[in-house]
Amino acid sequence: PAETIKYGETGSCFTLLQRNDGVPIETSEFTCMLHFNVVQVDPSTGEEESDAFEEEYPLEDLEISTADFMAKVSVLDFRKSWETVGNSNEVLEKYALQFKDLESAVSSVINLLG
Repeated sequence: PAETIKYGETGSCFTLLQRNDGVPIETSEFTCMLHFNVVQVDPSTGEEESDAFEEEYPLEDLEISTADFMAKVSVLDFRKSWETVGNSNEVLEKYALQFKDLESAVSSVINLLG
């Protein structure tokens, strides 16, 4: 947490989530609330005029999906890179997408994965 953020200044806060490798990735949504203490300060002297009191402010919900666990990587020669990984990391399965044409299927997959 930030020690202090004065009026008119900005600050940052971060949330760290740990992924459990044994559990499949599912889209999850979290409600976010900013909790903070307010202290009134005399602008001319900078001295505190009152005791601190707690406040809270609702933030936008946070959604975590499969795409948040993937990083875009630039690969010059995909086939060569794929072959260096080896067969031990390869899984071959068939899936069916319920789309009328290839273009809408590709668009949907890109939207889902980011």
